[in-house]
Amino acid sequence: MKNISISTTTHLCNNPRLVKELSSLSVMPKYRVEVIYFLFDLEKTKFDEEIISRYPNIKFRPIYWYRNTPSRVLGSTMSKLFRIIHQYFKICIWPEQQIFPGYLKLLRQIKKSDAALYHGHNLGSLAAIVKVAKRKNKKVIFDAEDFHRGEASSLNLMHRLTLCVENKYISKLDTLISASPLITKEYQKLYQNINHVNINNVFDINTHKKTVKSKFELNCVWFSQVVGLDRGLQDIIKAINEVKIGSIKLDIIGSVDEHTKYTLLSLNKNPLHEINFILPLSPTALDSILVNYEIGIASETSPNYNREICLTNKIFQYITAGLAILASNTHAQANLMEETPGIGFVYPRNNHLAINKILCNWITNKELLRENQNNAKSISTVKYNWQVEQMKFLDTLENVI
Repeated sequence: MKNISISTTTHLCNNPRLVKELSSLSVMPKYRVEVIYFLFDLEKTKFDEEIISRYPNIKFRPIYWYRNTPSRVLGSTMSKLFRIIHQYFKICIWPEQQIFPGYLKLLRQIKKSDAALYHGHNLGSLAAIVKVAKRKNKKVIFDAEDFHRGEASSLNLMHRLTLCVENKYISKLDTLISASPLITKEYQKLYQNINHVNINNVFDINTHKKTVKSKFELNCVWFSQVVGLDRGLQDIIKAINEVKIGSIKLDIIGSVDEHTKYTLLSLNKNPLHEINFILPLSPTALDSILVNYEIGIASETSPNYNREICLTNKIFQYITAGLAILASNTHAQANLMEETPGIGFVYPRNNHLAINKILCNWITNKELLRENQNNAKSISTVKYNWQVEQMKFLDTLENVI
């Protein structure tokens, strides 16, 4: 039996890619798995507990990182101090700590692991897993859900820190897993001496049945962990507001502040339509509720290069639920929609009139809407599901260890 240590810098429920890996590893008797994760939001601990209850044969080691805990205060203070020195004196001290205040705490916990393979999620874990693995002469892999150096402007301090950490540690990996084909291509250009694997953000085949019949002409959904004003929702609501030929409901799922909620609600003045906000749901609850919608909205903008080439969880989760897809034309989403014709439509960003035209088309042509939904469900059962994609992950482990 081979030991695998998996580390993340956040809650389990914030990291669906890690949870999917656990679903595969939990039924593999040749692996003994432990997970090191952080706890800092009391509201999310109930979602973590639900995940933990599913995998009694996996060891979970939480790092308590609640506000005002001594280790968090110390870690955050050090990170802020080193960033100030970096910004004003151009001296880069301990970039690993600057990127993630919990770095030292995580490093200490990983050192306690006796594993054949160290595996990390989220950029803050990269340095820690590589350091421990190389010190113990063990194998190490990292999951890049994003193109991290593309998440901020080249003038931004975090961009410089990310470059420093990536260049120091990625070349020492045995394998780098990326979450979209375009992210994989970018990292392959930069680090040609290591193995690269693309594993999409797909989910288990959704077997839930529709339980709610909507009174609206179109029933739409958008979700994320956090609802923001940089996610393209303004254009979606402007488009809905101008639909005169039928009623539309849009449910927005995720944490939202009052300013964002007010701003978005103020964009719809048409009494035909309804905009609702729903608090974050557990992964299981989200799966069960998505099948009740007709249209999944992936309204990604591209405030940075990473957003242009990443594929988010939501677009694949919509496909798995059998929803017609309304997607903005980021490079990655446009490619995906071109590879899977007939599951929905792509619209140009910052063009609410184009969105309006698509919505009106679906209202007047329900046969097309059903065809898009059926095509999405069909492709999810043969290609875009974790039962298929997990083989890449398991093969990677087999080849590395």
